[in-house]
Amino acid sequence: MLLSLYFLYFSNILPLTENLDLSLHKGSFDDLYKWDRSLYGDAPLSEASRRKVFTDYGSGVGYGWFIRRGERRSVAINGRAPGFSASLERFIDDDVCVAMTSNIYSSITQTMADDLAALTFGENRAARILATPVKVEPAILAGYEGRYRFGADFVFNPNMVSEVQRKGEWLILISGGGGGTSYLIPQS
Repeated sequence: MLLSLYFLYFSNILPLTENLDLSLHKGSFDDLYKWDRSLYGDAPLSEASRRKVFTDYGSGVGYGWFIRRGERRSVAINGRAPGFSASLERFIDDDVCVAMTSNIYSSITQTMADDLAALTFGENRAARILATPVKVEPAILAGYEGRYRFGADFVFNPNMVSEVQRKGEWLILISGGGGGTSYLIPQS
C-alpha cells in the first residue's frame, strides 16, 4: 500500500534563485516506491542479503538503513543533496511504504514521513506547525557571519569547516566538503 506523496515547496519563505526541474521529484518518488516493492522479492537482493541489510548491527542501524523496533517493525532510509531530500520508510509486516520527496535541503521529510505513518496506523500525534521566520536586525545577523569548524568527533564529516554568510536579509550555511548551501531560518 502506497500512502502518499508530500511535495514541499516553500517559495513563500525562501527566495529561489535557480530554475528547478520539479519533474525530478516525481521520478525519484516513483523510484523509491519501485525499490520498496522490489525488496519483497528476491531481486535485486536475495533473502539472505535482505536479512543482512535489515539487521541491527548496533545503535539501530543496519547496512545504511535505520532499523526501528516498536509497536510495528520498520526500516527507514533517507538522504539529501542541495535542492532535494527524500525519505523511505517500510513497514515490512504491514506492507506499507511511506515515501517523501522535497525540493528543500532539510530533514523535514523524515519527520513528515513519521507523522504520516502515525496517521495511517491511527496513532495520535500533536500537530506540528511550521513557524514563520522572524525578522532579525541586520547587525545581529552580521554577528553570526564567519567560519566554523566542527570537532574531530563530528560523525558525518570530522573537522569540517563551514561558513555562515549574509545573503540579503537571510543567513546561509555553506557546508565544507561539498555539502552544499542551506538557508538558516530564524525561529525566535
